[in-house]
Amino acid sequence: MDSQNIKENAFSSMTCCELVFQLLDRAVVELHSARDAIQRRDFEAANRSLLHTQDIFLEMQSMMRNEDTLSQNVSDFLGDIAELLFFANIHKDIDRIDEALPIIERLKIIYGYFMGEGKKEQPSL
Repeated sequence: MDSQNIKENAFSSMTCCELVFQLLDRAVVELHSARDAIQRRDFEAANRSLLHTQDIFLEMQSMMRNEDTLSQNVSDFLGDIAELLFFANIHKDIDRIDEALPIIERLKIIYGYFMGEGKKEQPSL
């Protein structure tokens, strides 16, 4: 079995919660990469990482059903993060990345905690 099939099997066997947790984890990794790339003045690499992170949040936003006020607020929140990342990418702005990163890291920690993944790391708001 090749690595692509292994990845597909792993993703297809994940619950929705596990998938969202993995997407948030990947977003954190990509933002750190984008930040480092901007510092190195490798704007092509920064663009790739920021676009990937934007895509994660736009995809998560598109999965929202918007059937009630809470889900609409979450959808708006995800859209706000995607917009922040868009402007960070356009301007190659580390300050905007630094604004988004702790929000996404906390979201990941909280999400993981409530999934049972973060038993060692209590969420602190």
